[in-house]
Amino acid sequence: MATEKNFEIKKIYLFGIKNPTITFEGTKNVDVIEPKIFENNIELKYIKNPVGSKKKFSIYCVLNKSLSKIKVYDKKGNLIYTYRNFLLRRIITTIGRKISKPFTSIKALLITLGKGISFFWRKYHFLVPPKMWKKYFNDFKNRVKHRDTYSVYNPYNVSDYNKWLNKIEAETTEEKINLKYKPLISLLIPVYNIGKKYLFECIDSILNQTYKNFEICLVDDCSTNEETKEALKELEKKDKRIKVKYRKENGHISRTTNDALSMATGEFVGLIDNDDTITPNALYEVVKVLNKDKKIDMIYSDEDKLDLSGKRCEPTFKSDFAPDSLLSNNYICHFTVLRKSIMEKIGGERVGF
Repeated sequence: MATEKNFEIKKIYLFGIKNPTITFEGTKNVDVIEPKIFENNIELKYIKNPVGSKKKFSIYCVLNKSLSKIKVYDKKGNLIYTYRNFLLRRIITTIGRKISKPFTSIKALLITLGKGISFFWRKYHFLVPPKMWKKYFNDFKNRVKHRDTYSVYNPYNVSDYNKWLNKIEAETTEEKINLKYKPLISLLIPVYNIGKKYLFECIDSILNQTYKNFEICLVDDCSTNEETKEALKELEKKDKRIKVKYRKENGHISRTTNDALSMATGEFVGLIDNDDTITPNALYEVVKVLNKDKKIDMIYSDEDKLDLSGKRCEPTFKSDFAPDSLLSNNYICHFTVLRKSIMEKIGGERVGF
């Protein structure tokens, strides 16, 4: 449609009669192009949608009800696209969407059924144990409930996975409850020669938590990287909840974590590596569980990774406690929260492990 060396818009979706919206899709990552969108010379805010590729982008805007001209500029200020917001166009596309929606839903349902049939044949040859029927029925209901308008979510597809995360985490945010029990959680972070960027991303993800009763215990394992040392000095001044200790000799991760444990004053401790990040609701979800049962001593979470463009990928969805799985791989890992008194009772982490 419109071409510029930075990016190219491939598709435009204009929907809504009373509350119009527009979505642009095209090539190049939206974080790279940094477009500016104007409607009648008023700049619009937009939402970046993950599409699972550095070579593609999708941006979504809410428009005004009036007839208007929409202009898209690249990050250099060059006008690269114009589009008219016509009522008739919105009516036609909205009706078309409503007509096609049942068919896309049926398509998604058939895909879900097809994948289910394939799974049951591969794993059980259709002889599913009766005790598993309820589990698989509930799994099927959840897949249908959380499917995209156009497809079934695949957790190993970056685009699908991020769309699913956006939906699930938005629902989790809406379910917030008042917490009567608010224990202090001490976050133990061993630090060694980590780049400033990654360490700051780690700490910022903690400082941005919706649950605020925490402290951060950073222990530097005698880093030789000056950037790491400077970053720690900056962090000491950044927030009163941040404590920093410097080891005089390298002791590796277990000793360093134990030093952080000796600094902790919380009832619980959380284990985090110096290049980890946690979602804004991570501590809240932990404390929500503790509000249901204060006797719980250990809580562990699912985890995923970040790709080079910052998108979440490669999720690990963990089961309830499974001894066989635990003996075959470290499926607990991070993010893990433990009762501090238990860690102290066993003498902290075993050196060398």
